Amino acid sequence: MKLIHQITIVILTTLLLVVALVGISMYVSVERGFARYIRGLEEARLEPAIRRLTALYAREHSFAQLQRDPKRFRSLLRREEDERPPVTPLQNDKASARPIDRMNPTTERSDRPRELRGTDPLELPPRATLYDSERHALIGNGTLATDASRISLIVDGVTIGWLGVRAIPRIEGELDVRYLHQVRGQLLFIALAAVLLGLLAGWLLARRLLRPIDALSQGTRRLRAGDYDSRIELARTDELGQLARDFDALAVTLGEDSRARKRWVADTSHELRTPITILRAELEAILDGVRPADAAALRSLHTEIIRLGKLVDDLSELARADRGELTIIRAPLSPVGILSESLALFGNRLGQRGIRVELDLQAAQSARILGDRVRLGQIFTNLLENSARYTDANGTLRITAQLAPQQLVLRFDDSAPGVPDDALPHLFDRLYRTESSRSRAHGGSGLGLSICQRLVEAHGGTITASASPLGGLRMQIMMPLL
Repeated sequence: MKLIHQITIVILTTLLLVVALVGISMYVSVERGFARYIRGLEEARLEPAIRRLTALYAREHSFAQLQRDPKRFRSLLRREEDERPPVTPLQNDKASARPIDRMNPTTERSDRPRELRGTDPLELPPRATLYDSERHALIGNGTLATDASRISLIVDGVTIGWLGVRAIPRIEGELDVRYLHQVRGQLLFIALAAVLLGLLAGWLLARRLLRPIDALSQGTRRLRAGDYDSRIELARTDELGQLARDFDALAVTLGEDSRARKRWVADTSHELRTPITILRAELEAILDGVRPADAAALRSLHTEIIRLGKLVDDLSELARADRGELTIIRAPLSPVGILSESLALFGNRLGQRGIRVELDLQAAQSARILGDRVRLGQIFTNLLENSARYTDANGTLRITAQLAPQQLVLRFDDSAPGVPDDALPHLFDRLYRTESSRSRAHGGSGLGLSICQRLVEAHGGTITASASPLGGLRMQIMMPLL
């Protein structure tokens, strides 16, 4: 099932449940409110009836006349006896010939046929029972058990009787049923309108949500097919827009990784091909008798084998770094002391080229870090090897050490030749070489700085390359102090 159908079903189900709950609660509330209104209306109608009954008792000192004339009791409850003057025979004839006054509901009710008077569930007479002070029924067919309410009749502070009223029966009058049907119809219309509007809004929302998802799906298929130039440009500021921007960033990264991998394979094969080609040419020359197998030929072969072995070792080192398998045995140590040991090993090499070494390590003599002695020596050896190989003869190598907040800062500055500014960000790329004097002609595998970067990062530090004030290259290492 498609996602748009799932979203639509979820929204529709939720809407139906909410509308059903709201509709039922509103209908029940309206019905109860209508019942409360009827009860309030009945209470208002009972007050004048109570006054008339108590006034009659005060005049006649009993309810005997009412017992003999139940119609008079019903008339009292209907507000007829006190509201109309005594009717003479002549007036009675005129009243019988007079048409119904529809503006006077009291007159209308009194002139209706008897069989229609009891159809109104709000009529008091069918539900009222008059009791004496001993709670014996005088008029009516109710009982104390069936009365919903009993109102005391008090004259001069003495309870002379009770008026019991049964509960209003279920509303089934034409007007009342029509009113409730009208309310039910309105609620049903509102519910249908809410469901339709909710479905429309849900469909529009689903379309808005699924459009970028479809674009992401298509972009993913293009990426899987190797199209790393695929981009998804969504002018949105929500999470889906951020996801699209992350997708574009991923495509850029994958494209760069793909190009770097291809370049890595090409450069590695080229680096391996050079010593292998030299070895093959030397051996073929010896086998063909063109070159004698003397010590000079063996030294040449040995040099190329060492170069090939160094390249293979560096590749293996980087491969372990990529897999996170670099062995780092950390212990508290002095990086300045290890740097001094590395400088002692390179003293002759630098001296042969006339490179003067300037040291400013006094500020960090007592600095200690948590690191690996062998790996730190490997970092310093690679950096010193770079300076010894690429710095012009009779140049300068200045090494300084400073303490920053929680950091040890080591700088290696050498003299000309320098590195072009556009090449500085790529110095730590594998097998990267500039086209200036720092090239393959000076030897090296082109992997030394990449290895240095991985080793420095393994110690929690950073290494950067920039132009040196001496005219060459500055390599700066920052490591956290112990």
